[in-house]
Amino acid sequence: MIMKAILFAALIAIGGAALANPEGQEDFVSHVIAKLELDEKRAGDVRTILKEGKTQRDALKKEARTKMMAHRKALEEQLSELLSNEELRELQKMMRKHHHKKHRRDYEQERT
Repeated sequence: MIMKAILFAALIAIGGAALANPEGQEDFVSHVIAKLELDEKRAGDVRTILKEGKTQRDALKKEARTKMMAHRKALEEQLSELLSNEELRELQKMMRKHHHKKHRRDYEQERT
């Protein structure tokens, strides 16, 4: 039971930087398998599940990005009907600054 909990926690932890880099993912998976002393069959199953999970996660990210870009474009079109070019540029500048601050704040909160 404890081993299952450890494996589950480890797999949740993979969601970060390790999966952004395929070599990092494989290094992490190998580490998990060695640490949990999984036999060949279970190790293969874990590798397969994580690989499929990464493929699905990448597809979800791509879909979400496409939808967000379409949403952003629609908002910009609506705003461009109301604001002058100068006002629109200023708004975009403020939004970029806000976005940067928000992500920086989120990152700092994750680290603490």
